[in-house]
Amino acid sequence: MWRCCENFSPLKYALSSTLLPCCRFSSHFKAPFSSHCHGKGGGAAAGARNEKLRVFIVAGEPSGDLIGSRLMASLRRLSPRPLQFAGVGGNLMKREGLVSEFPMEDIAVMGVAELLPHLVRIWTGENPAHCRWWIKGSKSCSRQDFGLQSGSTVVCVLPGSRAQEVKRMLPLFESALDLLADKVPMLTAIIPTAPSHVITDAVTEAVKSWKTPNILLPYASEKDKYSAFAASDVSLCTSGTAVLQLQMARVPTVVAYRAHPLTEWLIKSRTKLHYISLPNILLDSPVIPEALFADCTPQRLFTLLCQVLEDSEVKEQQAKAAEQVLSMLVPPQQSVLESTGSLCSVENVFDWRPSMAAASTILTLLQIDKT
Repeated sequence: MWRCCENFSPLKYALSSTLLPCCRFSSHFKAPFSSHCHGKGGGAAAGARNEKLRVFIVAGEPSGDLIGSRLMASLRRLSPRPLQFAGVGGNLMKREGLVSEFPMEDIAVMGVAELLPHLVRIWTGENPAHCRWWIKGSKSCSRQDFGLQSGSTVVCVLPGSRAQEVKRMLPLFESALDLLADKVPMLTAIIPTAPSHVITDAVTEAVKSWKTPNILLPYASEKDKYSAFAASDVSLCTSGTAVLQLQMARVPTVVAYRAHPLTEWLIKSRTKLHYISLPNILLDSPVIPEALFADCTPQRLFTLLCQVLEDSEVKEQQAKAAEQVLSMLVPPQQSVLESTGSLCSVENVFDWRPSMAAASTILTLLQIDKT
């Protein structure tokens, strides 16, 4: 037995964010993909094809659960062998056949100091929509659906999908919006929450005391989230997968992030990255304004929000950057076919989703490196 871990970056981050796919199977796997798809090969090959490919896959929060479920579906579609999934995930991955070792919420943490209280659980394993690259809705229709008044300035607030992020970021966002409300009349916040009772309960309780009028979308589905995007003039977003989703919807965005002081120190002292959000990393340019760590203050967030709302050139730069980033991430239409030797029928738009490209990459890697 041996293990093969997929590790390609930054595309891996774009496709899977917190997703950590890992496959384990017997080293005598020798069935070529072509034999499976074209019905060739003898008894030994047939036996190898019937042996299960065991996949251990981990998602640490809701966006990873969504992307993980898509990867699982794509693996099942492309794999010449039956699949057995295990690991950690949420409801979406469970629907695709995952047997989760323990609730995903138990490891929904990021950072060094933040991770320490959860190490025992992680170490021992003890128990306690259709994706389009350009997602654009009608602003007027979406605003009517939310009951927003004409002339309202709408900020989509995305505080994160981990409890620690929500606890740190929401007070900063609240104060920044209070400052913005003094300058911008008829300001309203739309707040989609992650499909987690822990996150939804925390956000619901926190926004009860907000001065800024707000519309809460508890347990927001992808449709709910993109409706909120379509209704918004700008977004205030905790760094994560949501930044890329906002680019898909062409929403001008300000990115923010705070962490435990020890985590912040390690990131600043040990990494060479100048940016934290994926679009900026890929373009090596601060196209999306970022307020990070000690610089992430209500006053700084207020300043950046004003800049994005008032400067049409900044909005245009973000729109152009979205085109560039998404063109980098969309796999060429023939890449999936070529990487699997033009096997099986891949003839519609689903076959060029990132999940299909990732699944194809994993299966091709396992076929080549089976020693």
